[in-house]
Amino acid sequence: MRIGDIDQKLLNLALHSLDGQAFFELGLVGLGEPLMNKNLVNHLRSISQFSLQFQRISINSNGTLMSLEFADLLLDSPVNFITFSLNATNRESYRSLMGKDFFDKVVSNIKAFIERRSLHKRQDLKVSIQYMSSKLNDEKEINQIFNDYISKDIIVYNRYIFNKPSLSAEDFSNRKVDINQTNSLKRYPCWSMYSRVYVDIDGNVYPCTMGNDCYRANSNLNIGNVSEKSIVDIFKDCKISKIRECSEKNQALPSECNSCTLWSLLPNNFELNETIWLYNSTEELRKKELDRRN
Repeated sequence: MRIGDIDQKLLNLALHSLDGQAFFELGLVGLGEPLMNKNLVNHLRSISQFSLQFQRISINSNGTLMSLEFADLLLDSPVNFITFSLNATNRESYRSLMGKDFFDKVVSNIKAFIERRSLHKRQDLKVSIQYMSSKLNDEKEINQIFNDYISKDIIVYNRYIFNKPSLSAEDFSNRKVDINQTNSLKRYPCWSMYSRVYVDIDGNVYPCTMGNDCYRANSNLNIGNVSEKSIVDIFKDCKISKIRECSEKNQALPSECNSCTLWSLLPNNFELNETIWLYNSTEELRKKELDRRN
């Protein structure tokens, strides 16, 4: 897997390929820390030209680099939703899960960001703080830490971890997080295939995080490239349409889907009619693999 930052021209191409349509969310997140992106300032400047197309422009950060300078950069940008992946609810849990002793530093950075948010009068910018589903974590601990900060715009939530092909047998035997398991016989169509796309640093497009995590360009879930076709056209193309059709008819799916359990953490907007799943609801379009209590 090639590691790097998306090229400025490629980002602009991806944004222009959205063809002026309205979307719920543009998420600035990859398999690394966005604040390490050397092109972040220019990327945010480009995104600001398309901000009216998105109800939400979000970014995820582990918080270790969230200085006041970075806070000001984001607070002066079109970003209106930030998720801090604290991942732990206490120092010992953080050290065990993350391999570093940065818990106190990250908590301090998150609190400083929230306070900076008030100075910038950015009450429109929502903040979420996530911790992993794990026996090492306790909801009461994290609620106590952020008790003076939690509000309708600043929430704490437990993130469920789904199984993915890249996990090995050793990961299961020695795991420190609760990896969601499910009965595959009750499998319904994965809503990710109908509601989102991921674009990697080479412009490859995937319908879910699995393609991004597994083999990238060689993934069976690579459904196109923004340098060859618009994101809107890729989303409607025959390759992803075929995957959706197989899912609805309980037919063979791409190999990356076989052990994945993300589908069970997304809403079921389908109804089983004998052997075929029929789309029947838009009641829960955006629920993710979260346990939000607000």
